[in-house]
Amino acid sequence: MPQGMPLSVPALAILPPPRRTYGHGRPDGYLWIMTGPLGGDHRLSREFETATGATQVLRLTRFNVSPDGFESRMEFTADGGRTWTPGNHQRFRRAVP
Repeated sequence: MPQGMPLSVPALAILPPPRRTYGHGRPDGYLWIMTGPLGGDHRLSREFETATGATQVLRLTRFNVSPDGFESRMEFTADGGRTWTPGNHQRFRRAVP
């Protein structure tokens, strides 16, 4: 990460919007606590149980970091991290005053 990069976040919480349901019909309201080394580009969730009873882990990876933004990719694993399935891709940009 470039020195002086003010966008470093040691932990990231993703809150879903209220009163929606996931594709499996689960109610929202879950809080994803993502942890990883300070200054690192990966964050992992704790294991969680899906609506089907499977156990999964989320991984967020930051890349293309610049002074004005970065990109984030979410992936999930259901096999202890041997394989990762792509999820969302987000771009974060600094707001122009």
